Amino acid sequence: HVDLFSGMRFELSKSLGQLFSVTHTVSMGEHSDYVFTAQAMTENSQLVARLFPVANAMEAHAVLVHSPRLMSKISSMHPRNGPYGERRTVYDLTYRADDYVCAMKVSKGLLLGANYLQAVTPRLYLGTEGYYNGNHKHKSVGLSGLIKYSDPEHTAMCTVSSGTYILHYMRKLKDRLKLAAEYQHNYHAGESTFNLGAEMKFKDSTFNTTINQSGEIKSCMQQKVLGEGMSLSLTGVVNHTAGV
Repeated sequence: HVDLFSGMRFELSKSLGQLFSVTHTVSMGEHSDYVFTAQAMTENSQLVARLFPVANAMEAHAVLVHSPRLMSKISSMHPRNGPYGERRTVYDLTYRADDYVCAMKVSKGLLLGANYLQAVTPRLYLGTEGYYNGNHKHKSVGLSGLIKYSDPEHTAMCTVSSGTYILHYMRKLKDRLKLAAEYQHNYHAGESTFNLGAEMKFKDSTFNTTINQSGEIKSCMQQKVLGEGMSLSLTGVVNHTAGV
C-alpha cells in the first residue's frame, strides 16, 4: 500500500513527558491541509484526537485494555465539510484467545458487524466476517470468508465476498526489502485489477512503490529529518496510458 497524496507532507512529532505527545502534519499540493494530533497513552489505555482546521473537522479514538484478552475501542468523527466522510461513532469489542480472535462492531444508524479468525495450525488461518447496515436509504447485508498462510518470509491470503475475490501475496526478501502482488476480480461486473508493489527501507528513509495493470506507477518516499521526531514525505504518479 502506497500512502499517496498530491505534493509533499511534513510531519513533526514531540513527546511531552512519558504519557503525552503531539504531532503537526502539513500537506502541500493540490489539496493543502494541516492536521494536529494529540495522543495520551497509559499501560491500559490510549487516547488519540485529531483536528482538521481546514475542513473544520475532528476525530477521536479511545482504546481500553480490560484484560490481556479483552479490548474495546470507540472511534468518533465529526466532519463539517471536505473529504472526511459523514459524522459517525463506532464501538468495537475484541477478544483474543490463544488460537482465535473474535470481534463485534456497532455504529449509529444500525450498523452491526462481527468477525472471527481461527488458527488451524501455527501458520494457517481461517476467518469470516459479516455485517448488517440498517440505514433506511442503503440497507445491505454482507458476508465474506478468508484463508491466510503466514510465516517469517511469506504471507498469502485469499478473501471471498459477495461478487468479489482478492488474492494477496507478500514476500520478505531481506529485512529491508518486501515485494507484494494483489489481484482483485469482481465477477458481477467482469472487472479485474492487478497491482505489484515493493517496500525498501534504508537507514533514515522508506520507499514504497506500486504499479497496476494500466501501467500507472505510484511512489512515496518518507525521509526522517533531524532524528525521529521529524519526517518529510514526497509522492509521485506516472501514468503511461494517460500520458501523465
